[in-house]
Amino acid sequence: MAPPLDHFDSGKPFYPLVVVYTAAISGLMGMMHRGVLDFAAEASDGPTLDEMLDTITTGVTEIDEGLRKLRSPLMLNVAAGGRLSRSRLDLSRES
Repeated sequence: MAPPLDHFDSGKPFYPLVVVYTAAISGLMGMMHRGVLDFAAEASDGPTLDEMLDTITTGVTEIDEGLRKLRSPLMLNVAAGGRLSRSRLDLSRES
């Protein structure tokens, strides 16, 4: 008898690897979708994904500001001081 497909024991040693792998694949797919949408916007002279998302509002200023922060450029703090910054557009084109 085979175990159910949704069964995965979180106490087993490979559980963290599967979770990290799933998150990495999800992020990669998101970046690839963003790259495809941005290429399509360039080809058709239409709005980019960020321009379309900026037009959406929830009616709550705090939520709208939080959503804009999520779309802000990626920055990592460096222990030696300063920050590393990378454009999402560049990352999506590379993926």
